[in-house]
Amino acid sequence: MARSTVRHAVLVWMLMVGVCAFAEAQVPAQFRVVERYAELLSEGNQAALRSLFVPKSVFAEHDLIWSVEVSPAFGEAVSNRVRAMVAAGVRLEVDLVAVESGGAVLVTRERMWGEMPTEALAPLRSTAVYLVLGERIVSITRVLDADQRDVLLREAIIGTWGHSYALRLEADGAYRLAHSVAGLDDHAWDSGSYRVEGGVITFVSGADTYSCKPGDVGSWWVRFWAADGFALAQIEESCARRTWAPGMGPSFDRVED
Repeated sequence: MARSTVRHAVLVWMLMVGVCAFAEAQVPAQFRVVERYAELLSEGNQAALRSLFVPKSVFAEHDLIWSVEVSPAFGEAVSNRVRAMVAAGVRLEVDLVAVESGGAVLVTRERMWGEMPTEALAPLRSTAVYLVLGERIVSITRVLDADQRDVLLREAIIGTWGHSYALRLEADGAYRLAHSVAGLDDHAWDSGSYRVEGGVITFVSGADTYSCKPGDVGSWWVRFWAADGFALAQIEESCARRTWAPGMGPSFDRVED
């Protein structure tokens, strides 16, 4: 029994070594460039980072909104975003997930530490796609994980908003809707509670609602186009007063109370 157990353990060990060797053999040379990028970024070595990017390299990110930056054609071949990460003391770890186009396209899972919007987001977790030609990075596209985007979204929507109509979203999960900002306190036509999950805001009318029925539920996609503006797109809505065409909805700009 003991010998059988030992043989089994040795076999498992040999299989694991074989799998690791096989996985290592599949790592393309281009990923070494990505690893070097993560290393230099973590060291804050902006001067050495210049040699890793082609002129007019592209850096695209999606957290609350899409941001796209293109580095200059000549001279400093590092985008403003990369320089900002160096200034923020970012530390980056990357793991290879998938390889396409002969190693030119690399999909990674990433963890990032540094100056964060909130401690709940340390580390930032993202999926990133690198385009690497030769030994230079042509583009980086990074998308923040959905649960962390919700953390940012919950904070970003708090406040008073106007445009299509007036909306106030409180930190405690309460909301009020009115025809104007001035009417939010005393002339709200709907009020109740809201929650955010998966990029969707759900409104539930409360007992004091005027134009809806208590318990009416509406779910809407939230799309920020800037830190001070967003639009809603209707998914489902049971309150006739809040109803728009499917996929359509109101837009809002941040206003000062």
